Amino acid sequence: MKQQIASSALFRALAAACLLTAAASAHAATNWTASYGGCGDSGNVVAASGSFGTCGGSGVDVRGSSVIGGSVTDATVKAWSGGLGVQNQNESNTNGPHALDNYGGLDALIFKFTESVSLTGLTLGWNGSDNSTSHYNDSDVSIYAWTGASATPTSYASSVAGWVLIGDYFNVGTKTGNTQAVATPVFSSYWLVSAYGSSTGSSTDAFKVLSLAGTYCGALCAPPGGDVPEPGSLALMAMGAFGLMAARRRQKNQAI
Repeated sequence: MKQQIASSALFRALAAACLLTAAASAHAATNWTASYGGCGDSGNVVAASGSFGTCGGSGVDVRGSSVIGGSVTDATVKAWSGGLGVQNQNESNTNGPHALDNYGGLDALIFKFTESVSLTGLTLGWNGSDNSTSHYNDSDVSIYAWTGASATPTSYASSVAGWVLIGDYFNVGTKTGNTQAVATPVFSSYWLVSAYGSSTGSSTDAFKVLSLAGTYCGALCAPPGGDVPEPGSLALMAMGAFGLMAARRRQKNQAI
């Protein structure tokens, strides 16, 4: 009878662990896409300078910034048919290209999510590789995630401590569908997409962001970001705990 009770308890433990694995896996695999192609085609303002705005996907706001002469400045986020771009303080409504570029400064878009997410892909619209001029002729992209101690970034400049470089992606505008896959274990509520860190005399990057894709972290992560516990490891922890309880019960029965 005692062996049957112990076996029954172990069976329930294994069943609970399996349910935990299934639930965690389902929660970790929530995918999303934010598309900005329909936000406007003639420079519609999505976010005023110094503010977050929203368009293209629920649960994500966007803000513009630009580093000019070593100083971080706010920028206006605008939408065209070719995607989201920024208009910094050195640009007007008539001179452009109102893209994320590194000509005379370094432009960026900051994406703020209601939950921790991990980016899995980025698609460009208008870009310097497809629309080469004397100033803009490339489409290199840098992506950062906020992993600082504070819940919100202390600065919207990628050089500030707390922003971690996820990757530099080169010539994205020449890739199939202008799409770049992103692979990272990092989850965060704040992501920064910018032109590559610096331009050269022969190459200057410029592009607009057409869409983003990623995975929600949900309850498995503590914002603003960091490593995500694997569902399998959670199950193994549960199985180990219940197995230890069963082993102790058997030892107690043998002693009796």
